[in-house]
Amino acid sequence: MRILRAEFAKVYAKKGIWLLLILLILLNGFLLVRNESVSHPMVTAEEYVAQFSYMKGMTSDERAAYLAAREEDLKWIMQLTAVSEDQAGAFLMQNDLAGSLTPEQLSRYQNMIEEGSYLQFTRGPGFEYELNRTYYQQQQALAGYRTSIEEIQEKAASMTKISIFADEGSFSFRNIQKTAEDFKSFQNLTLPFDQSLGINMSTGFIGTDIAILFLVFMVCTSLITQEKEKGLFSLVRSACQGRAPVIASKIGVLAVSCGMFTGLLFGSNVLIASWIYGLGDLSRPIQSVDTCMGLALPVNVWQYLLLLFLMKWLLFFLFALILLLFSLVIRSPVLICAGIIGIVGVEYVAYTLISSTSSLSFFKYVNLVYFTFQPEFYRTYLNVDFFSVPVNLFTLFFVVCVVLMACLIAGNMLLFCRGKNKASKGAALFASRRKKRHVQVHLASHELYKALIANKVLFLLLVFLGFQLYGATQAKSMLTTDDLYYKSYVQVLKGPVTEASLSFIEKEQEKFAHIDEQTRELGEQFQSGSLSQSKYEEELIRLSAQTKSRKVFEQDILGQLRYMEEYKETQGRELWFVDDFGFRQLTAEQSVGTDQYNAFLLVLMLIVGLSATFSSEYSSSMARLITTCPKGRGATVTYKLCISFLIVLFVFLTVYLPELINIVRLYGMDGLDAPVQSMQHLQQFPLAVSIRGYLVLLYVTRLLAAMGVAGMVLLFSLAVKDTLKAMFLSFGLFAAPLACSMLGIHWLDSITCNILLTGNQLLQGTVSNRMMANVLMVVYPIIAVAMAIFSVVWIYQKFGKNN
Repeated sequence: MRILRAEFAKVYAKKGIWLLLILLILLNGFLLVRNESVSHPMVTAEEYVAQFSYMKGMTSDERAAYLAAREEDLKWIMQLTAVSEDQAGAFLMQNDLAGSLTPEQLSRYQNMIEEGSYLQFTRGPGFEYELNRTYYQQQQALAGYRTSIEEIQEKAASMTKISIFADEGSFSFRNIQKTAEDFKSFQNLTLPFDQSLGINMSTGFIGTDIAILFLVFMVCTSLITQEKEKGLFSLVRSACQGRAPVIASKIGVLAVSCGMFTGLLFGSNVLIASWIYGLGDLSRPIQSVDTCMGLALPVNVWQYLLLLFLMKWLLFFLFALILLLFSLVIRSPVLICAGIIGIVGVEYVAYTLISSTSSLSFFKYVNLVYFTFQPEFYRTYLNVDFFSVPVNLFTLFFVVCVVLMACLIAGNMLLFCRGKNKASKGAALFASRRKKRHVQVHLASHELYKALIANKVLFLLLVFLGFQLYGATQAKSMLTTDDLYYKSYVQVLKGPVTEASLSFIEKEQEKFAHIDEQTRELGEQFQSGSLSQSKYEEELIRLSAQTKSRKVFEQDILGQLRYMEEYKETQGRELWFVDDFGFRQLTAEQSVGTDQYNAFLLVLMLIVGLSATFSSEYSSSMARLITTCPKGRGATVTYKLCISFLIVLFVFLTVYLPELINIVRLYGMDGLDAPVQSMQHLQQFPLAVSIRGYLVLLYVTRLLAAMGVAGMVLLFSLAVKDTLKAMFLSFGLFAAPLACSMLGIHWLDSITCNILLTGNQLLQGTVSNRMMANVLMVVYPIIAVAMAIFSVVWIYQKFGKNN
């Protein structure tokens, strides 16, 4: 027990871990509330609670009638408020809406609009409709629950008669039978109407999972990595109880910590959701919560919350054991982080690329990423194909967790108790070999060696380069047939509008008009009998072949011409026809997903590559010695910063250069001198620059962002004097917001470095106010430069002091 208490003290005797825990609980609560408000932009929590309280005293039939009547009334009122009072008759004639209104109904709705009596809870008809529809759909789902269970039973009986499902040894047949059997006991289940929003809010926020994982990593760092970096393992192992009791105590601390973090953060979620919405009757069946109706678990709400806590605890403990194993096997913190990232990356790729109908679907669903970051796992019924046997995913989750935990616990204990320090032997072997070679004494080359070889950064950079090059070779053109027609038109029209291009467009219009006339004449000849059907069809095919590009011409080419003429008329600047397929991808016309992915890779590699720059000097106790030397302060810092800049430049080019080369290879870069506003999605860009100028601004912005991030990573490396802590702080500040944005939490973009790192979001504006967007376009790069300068100045001042 003394060893266990000592291990707890290593972690929790420090004020930092408690401050971090309190900070993350507060931050998690803020983000939870913010995420909820963003998820329901039209209706506030108070308005949801107000309508629910209004309906609380109603019977089931009264509530169903009230919601249905409100649904119908608000649907018509929404339409009627879109036109003025004297246009109502015309509106009804012009719109094909469900049902019809009698004069009495029309008069009643007009009176309700004039008096505003339909606004019971919100400030407008659209908001009122959205609010009522939430509860109306919940009421409909609850009322139809028994019917849906009966349909499952009927479907099972009918589908097994179909030949493709009739094979009794197949997974499909067995899955149908198992699904029907699992839901059979719920046929007579009565589901009460109660508040579901609170349960959904408390259980569906992935930011909580990220915060807990961050805390788990911090605890593991305190228990293993710091001791390993200080060389204390050899001393600990030599003690009488320095092996099995020590590692068992460390595992015990991890288990308790995972449970405590899960309870505190998810408990705070439940308390906040209870305060905002209320949780309703916790003894009601979990199927009464609208998002959990697909579950086949005979539990009530509080039992479900307890089960969810247990599952989350098992999952985080499993992550902790994996991290512990990596910490014992790998000496370098950089490689530990890279290993964890590699595992998560493989799991993510498996989840995203494997189809749900594939024979490998087992690896899609039995997956750490799916278990951790997909709330639907805890809310739906799913059977997994395990050698043609359907196994419920909940059951499989517990089996996999228990088996993996047992293996990892045994593996960690064996490694700690019996394993020898292979890293130390390897280091000694390499050290003996280095003695035979010429000793490099130049400070620059020595710092380069430490940065790239000793910290294992060179290996990771080469692996990353290979990954990027492989991805570049797999890129293929995504041009459709219509895109090829557009390219062929642009090849003729490219450049500003001229007499020649207008003449070409006019001739093309005349060509299509002539084809229309020919088609009409053919139809008349066929109707009069002067043309046989075979000849008629042959001529139609010939004419239709000449009109395949018509849609592109009329929609895209003429649309672009109208846009160019309007822009010249309003802005006084002439635009160009330009082959912009590649440029559209580089400027994120449709989605910023690729930008976010590239920015995430950039930040991740900067964190991994730079976090050990200064902290490694402290973990090896070399900082005191180095700073007493003549060149141990200013010169050393200068070389470290220069090498860091080279790493930043290498990572930046490795991330963005393959994409740029692929665009040139697949689509070309013809039209770089065209005004950037020639692309319609950039018509609001405030600067009168060419496409080349925009791309230069884009990549300079991203490079400044990379320099700012790199500066802060180096600052953390020196400030905390611990590689993994520097990584975790940097990840939480820069990489985690990008990951959240990639997962759909976009409101973080404007309050973090996301829009600066992606570039296009900043240049194209993420706020509706154009003036504010222009201000941010200037302010954010200045902030990035300020971050880099502040970090450099602070590092020069602090390195070597208070060692």
